[in-house]
Amino acid sequence: MSATISSANSETHTLSAALARSHELHADVGPDTRIGYAWLYGTNTGNYRHNGGTGGFTSYAFFNPQDNYAAIVLVKVALSSRGSFADQLGQHISQRFAGKPAVSLESW
Repeated sequence: MSATISSANSETHTLSAALARSHELHADVGPDTRIGYAWLYGTNTGNYRHNGGTGGFTSYAFFNPQDNYAAIVLVKVALSSRGSFADQLGQHISQRFAGKPAVSLESW
């Protein structure tokens, strides 16, 4: 991508440069997890991820630049006592892409 965000110093103000900066990690937030601008990073998987939900909908997005895979899960299912179906499905897909045993979706 090479869309220009600002005319000043266009080499450092492109959309691709802004996206690259959003992946820079700034702090530890838990075991095996660091954070950059709103993207959580799994140090054990190499995945960047973000999730959320509103008004009966939930989402989970992830990408792995090293292994070149990504997915976005959008579902019309609110959070429940079991957690987020979007999170579970996103983790399942991510583990499949990585060639690892995937979390079970049987309880859903």
